[in-house]
Amino acid sequence: MSKIKLNSELTVSKNIVYISSRIVAEKTGKEHKHILESIDKIIVNSKVESSTLFIETKYKAKNGKMNREILLTKKGFLLYMFNIQGYNEFKLNYIEKFEEMEQILREKQNVSWLHTRQNGKLVRRELTDIIQEFMEYSRLQGSKGYKFYYSNYSKMINKLLGLEKGQRDFVDYMTLNTISQLENLIMRTIEQDMDKGLDYTVIKENIKIEVKNAMRYLHKDVKFLDNDKFLEVK
Repeated sequence: MSKIKLNSELTVSKNIVYISSRIVAEKTGKEHKHILESIDKIIVNSKVESSTLFIETKYKAKNGKMNREILLTKKGFLLYMFNIQGYNEFKLNYIEKFEEMEQILREKQNVSWLHTRQNGKLVRRELTDIIQEFMEYSRLQGSKGYKFYYSNYSKMINKLLGLEKGQRDFVDYMTLNTISQLENLIMRTIEQDMDKGLDYTVIKENIKIEVKNAMRYLHKDVKFLDNDKFLEVK
């Protein structure tokens, strides 16, 4: 299952929001094995189809061993919580978080968001072509790390905005615009400096300077599709 974590507690896969049985164990103070046992009993005794509510998967433990865990959808989470007493604050808190994340996925289909995202992808394809030229330009000048240019510049932008890998698909359109402007800036700097015949090390330093200066004026209040502080990047 391909998963993207927008925070340390909820996971999105194929536009469905999940919470891990490990998080449930942590937040309720129960042992994980007891959470798994309870879910197994619910699955056996439930009169409703539960195969889509509780998803079997594994995680890699610190000792390297692959251990069992279960991902719960919102309905699966509710079904589990209805079968235990107490923890009302935990229940309400995470029901709200599920609803917030589901709202994000709905807003992701917004026309303006999709338009901005598509424009960003076009910029990124053009940037990829320019960086490939810069890689060859640098290689011929003796660069040893030229193969990592694209990932390095993606990481640079993510770091400046406080984003983790995989989160660009979930940010608001203002942040998408900022990403596109920074990528455009990197692209223009590379093109202009290569035309001047500058050394690749000078070009790399100029990129850092230009991006740093641009961040003084660009939108950097990153939110995930305009939802509240639960999804703000601190």
